[in-house]
Amino acid sequence: MLRDYSDIALRQNWQVQRFSWSNTAMYHIFPESNSFIRRMQDAQLEYLVSDETAQILYAQNHTGLPFAHKPEF
Repeated sequence: MLRDYSDIALRQNWQVQRFSWSNTAMYHIFPESNSFIRRMQDAQLEYLVSDETAQILYAQNHTGLPFAHKPEF
């Protein structure tokens, strides 16, 4: 496991970065945002507040994903 730590930690870090990026994209209106982007934000927020599975996944990501082991392929 120690030998694979860097690969596992890096994969985990990218999942955290993905969640952070998606939150930034969903919650912030940037100067370059156009009507399409704003409608996508609205759709994402609507999905999050109306779908229980989306809420569970959001909560799991927000509170921290468990440390993943290297998948076996």
